[in-house]
Amino acid sequence: MWSWEAPGSAKVGFQVRSSVDPSSMGAWSDTLWTPGNLYGILEDGTDYFQYRAILVPGGSGTSPVLKDVTVVWDAGGTGGPVAPSSLVLLPVSPNPCTGAAELVVGLPGDASVEAVLFDIAGRRVWSYANPQQRGWNSIVTDGLIPGVYFAVVRSGDEEASQRFSVISARR
Repeated sequence: MWSWEAPGSAKVGFQVRSSVDPSSMGAWSDTLWTPGNLYGILEDGTDYFQYRAILVPGGSGTSPVLKDVTVVWDAGGTGGPVAPSSLVLLPVSPNPCTGAAELVVGLPGDASVEAVLFDIAGRRVWSYANPQQRGWNSIVTDGLIPGVYFAVVRSGDEEASQRFSVISARR
């Protein structure tokens, strides 16, 4: 998955490839314009993965800005979403953000998830609690003011945390 800003008709895409030999990666895929599963695009059983960003300026010459890229890779195969073997919290995206952030949580099975954001002083400023499905789940926060935050995610006896920053919106 990726996040980006693009005024007008500017856009961001990616090409990917994988191989068992890093010195012979093979041909690039067609350009992927939306994030998603790579099943049918990459070969199963490969050990190495490579991507490149395609930044296409808009009609008025405005350029897109790539903010964040997150890759979840399982060298065993791309045959569908791969659930982690324990609770996983990927790096908060984007980081820094401008008031809204995405928490991507991986679960080994269906479970109840609690996500809490604390500010740098340790005050609880946001919380979320809901059941989530096995695999990768997205939880989006918004309305955060500039500062440093800690995201803590709990499910059962497991806990994971990440630190991230919020900066003021660009003008």
